[in-house]
Amino acid sequence: MNQRILLTALVLFILPKLLWAQEEPRYNPEFSSKINLLNDYGQYKLIGEYRGNELHGVWKAINPEDSTLYKIFYFDNGKPIGYWTTYYPNGTTIRKSVKYDNDNRLVEWTKYWNDEKIVVVNNPSGISQNAMLMLEKQESTIFESELKQHTILSKKTSNVPTREGMSTVKSFYEYTYSLDIDKSIEAFIDVATLNSFTYSVHLFYQNGKIRREVFINNGIQESRISYIYSNNRKNLKRKDFYHNEKLIRQEYYNGKGELKKEKRI
Repeated sequence: MNQRILLTALVLFILPKLLWAQEEPRYNPEFSSKINLLNDYGQYKLIGEYRGNELHGVWKAINPEDSTLYKIFYFDNGKPIGYWTTYYPNGTTIRKSVKYDNDNRLVEWTKYWNDEKIVVVNNPSGISQNAMLMLEKQESTIFESELKQHTILSKKTSNVPTREGMSTVKSFYEYTYSLDIDKSIEAFIDVATLNSFTYSVHLFYQNGKIRREVFINNGIQESRISYIYSNNRKNLKRKDFYHNEKLIRQEYYNGKGELKKEKRI
């Protein structure tokens, strides 16, 4: 009788609590480590939680000295999910991001410029690993060019007291770049056409306005949409629709972004 009571208590109360405790996310000091990063990033530490033996929830890569954020990413029981964001060395401006869907497939890759999207590559069925590697390689080339061509945009300072009662100035720099980004992002189309990848590429101007959508299947541009704006790139004037490099339709818009007429060719 006592054995039955103990068994019932084990099943109803003790065992569920043990299982819940194993699933409860907690910090994993063994996984946290320093990783070497190229360029201006230096040494960074990985910080996050895990569930059981799997990475879970939000993880961050930060500079252990000044807490500058390098990267933020998410796991669902050890599998990547959601948006993974990489920042510029200042720790605040977004450099690039990737998106994993609920099936842990990489479905979107984005390059930023001054916190605005300038290239978005996506494939709902998943971007291949080879395509991802080539996109990252092209983005790294742009990033290295940025570092070589940057100029100081502004300088933030803070007063740090010294032993002698004096104060010294510590500087934090923000940068702007002379790189021709509009020309550089065209290369992301070449990445697909030269390597027979399948995905769509959305290109944007630096003010956030979309400039072109290209749909590529096994390296072939099946269709594209070009966006034509007024001189200040503020108001949409026309959309040109292409199929197999042939202009098939045009849409004309008024200054309010409303469709005025459509012309089929």
